[in-house]
Amino acid sequence: MVPLDPHDELRQARLRRGWLRPELVDKLQQWEDEPGSGKPLPVDRNYIYRWETGKRGVSEFYAIRLEAVLGISRERLIDRRSRRRNEIVRKTPSAVSPGTVSRAGDAPADVVPSTPDAAEDLRRDLASDEGVNRRDLLGRAVALSGALALLPLESVDRLLVEIAGECPEVVVVRDALMRYASASASADPAAESVAAVDIRTLEVQVRAVWRARQASQYRRLCLSLPSVLGNAQVAARWSSGDDRRRGNTLLAETYQCVTGAMAKIGQTDLAWIAADRGIAAAERSGDSLVGAASARMLAHALLSMGRYEKALEVTTPHLSVYGALCNTSAIAAATRGDRVRANQFLAEAASMAKRLGRDRNDFWTVFGPTNVEIHRVSVSVDLGDGGHAVEQARTVHLRGLPCIERRTHHLLDVAHGNAQWGKDHEAIDSLLEAERLAPQEVHYQPAVQRLVLNLLHRDRGANKARLRGLASRSGLLT
Repeated sequence: MVPLDPHDELRQARLRRGWLRPELVDKLQQWEDEPGSGKPLPVDRNYIYRWETGKRGVSEFYAIRLEAVLGISRERLIDRRSRRRNEIVRKTPSAVSPGTVSRAGDAPADVVPSTPDAAEDLRRDLASDEGVNRRDLLGRAVALSGALALLPLESVDRLLVEIAGECPEVVVVRDALMRYASASASADPAAESVAAVDIRTLEVQVRAVWRARQASQYRRLCLSLPSVLGNAQVAARWSSGDDRRRGNTLLAETYQCVTGAMAKIGQTDLAWIAADRGIAAAERSGDSLVGAASARMLAHALLSMGRYEKALEVTTPHLSVYGALCNTSAIAAATRGDRVRANQFLAEAASMAKRLGRDRNDFWTVFGPTNVEIHRVSVSVDLGDGGHAVEQARTVHLRGLPCIERRTHHLLDVAHGNAQWGKDHEAIDSLLEAERLAPQEVHYQPAVQRLVLNLLHRDRGANKARLRGLASRSGLLT
């Protein structure tokens, strides 16, 4: 018998145990909790898929854990490509450098502009069977988010997965966060011929990525982030006076956006990196309100990493941001099972919302009376009071709330509450309604994937077809 390839062996070992890919992720995390390091693993079902199809090499770090969980020799699993990945990323040309930013702040001046012609050039290179410099392609693709967005999605996926073995949204954000263009630049801006980034144009770009985030459009958001982040870094470093302070403010807001998006889709390491840098940029801006907003996103990053006590330590006095932080603190307390502190934080958030008098979106917090009620439902779900959560949800009115992400989040909480209450049919109704409103919000979240799998495992009736359809669209069934 011909021996299986390592990636086939990995897949067969999982299937023999009857595990779906998210279940293998859970098993790896359980091993990491004890006897491993106890830290959250930045691994998801996409990692498993890439390993099993040979599109991603298994590093020694994960080979040790897969050996413990699946019993496959680590020597069989370790792939040379995993050792090349950091070298590939390190040698990729910088997407933005101080000497090449256009005055409009839209894109580097020494690379192909973000036009349909540039997209077509990339498309032809991707289609070519000749020896193409893939590292150069990645550098061009990450730098030219506009051109990249014009490519067919399957071409974008093929390029980025082939280079780094991750889903494209994560690849471009990870690469952008790994760049330190400003750190390597001369201390003399004149010697580098640095062109100023137009602050007004940068403000428009930052607003655009935040709107994509709040519309749950993760692909558009992630493909836009590298150029916006690069421009904000240049503005923060090389502008002067008020423009420099404003540049740091916009850089902090961009990092806040990255933090929220990465925490939502389970990329906890990237969320932490962005949150930490956002705090530093906020401090340089000299704006205490920006610092408060960055502190809120730091709390979200800590929550996504399971660091609930640390999340509770982050505080700020600003009204909207303080109220949003109280909401986040209530979730952190509820996750720890602390009902008293959760209700205290909700009461404080309700007091702030009452003082505001209406739903607002200061510093992108979507804070106001409606969001407090949404968090009240979330707290009940996290405390395991599913029936109470569903009853509370009946009084929440979402019609006037403009943020799609918040509306979808509430529907998903209602789904969790109904599932806890044993009302699976109603839970599926809420899941499907959320999917119609924001498909990526539903498909990308690990917590939602686990809920779908749990419902699928315990359902034996007429809901099976609806659940299997949702599971398939979420990539949970192969």
